Amino acid sequence: MFITTLFVLSCGQTNQGKKEKQKRIATQVDTTKSKSPSQKEYHFSEEDALQKKSIDHQTQIANYQIDKSRSIVYWHCVTHTGYIKFKNGQVDIANGEIVNAQFNVEMDSIRDTDIDYSLMKDVLTNTLKSADFFDVKKYPTSSFTLTHLKKDKGSFYLAKGILKIKDIDKAIQFRSSISINDSSIMLVSERFPINRTQWGITIYSKNYEQTDDSFLFTDFVELQISLYLTR
Repeated sequence: MFITTLFVLSCGQTNQGKKEKQKRIATQVDTTKSKSPSQKEYHFSEEDALQKKSIDHQTQIANYQIDKSRSIVYWHCVTHTGYIKFKNGQVDIANGEIVNAQFNVEMDSIRDTDIDYSLMKDVLTNTLKSADFFDVKKYPTSSFTLTHLKKDKGSFYLAKGILKIKDIDKAIQFRSSISINDSSIMLVSERFPINRTQWGITIYSKNYEQTDDSFLFTDFVELQISLYLTR
C-alpha cells in the first residue's frame, strides 16, 4: 500500500505528521498493480574499465572542469520531482577517450520542483535533508566516480561507476549521450532507477518497516544527469 495524506508525501513524512497520525485521515492507494522502475543490466569487459586505458608519462591529458551553472542531477520519485546541484567535478581525456571522471554533489542543495504550495515544498525538502533520509549535516556531500565506459549506438555510451551516499559505495549503471570536443563536454543520461535502501535509507520501506504504524512508500528513485564541462 502507498499512503498519502496532507503531511505524508510519496517521498517523505514530517515528525509532526507522524505524531499527529491519529488526528488525520489517511488515504490508502493500492499500488500493487504499479511496477517498480526496472534497472537495465549492462555488461562490461575489462577493456571497458577506465583503469585499463593506456596512459604513460608522455600521454597528453586534457582536463575539463564542470560548469556548475549548467550541470544538474534531476530526481523523480512517484509524483514528485526535484534536483540536486553539483559541488565540483572533472573529466580527463587522453587519446580522445575519457580516462577519469569524478563528481561531488552538494546534498544540501536538494529541492522539490513539483509542489506549488511553499509550506509543503519546504516540508518535503526538509524531510529529505533530515537524519532519517540523507542526513545532509552529517553527510554534506555525495559523489560519483566513473569506472567503466562502453561505446553504444551513435553518440550513446553505457556507463558504470560508484555512487557514494552517506559513506556507502554502490555500483550504478546508466546509458548516456556524450559529446566531446576541444573545448567542452556535454553529457545527458537517460533516466535510471536507484534503490535508496542500498544506501541505508530504509525508513518507511515495506521491506524494513511492516508494522501497523508504518507509512510505506517506494524504495526507488529515478535520476537523470545533465553535465556540461569546459577546459
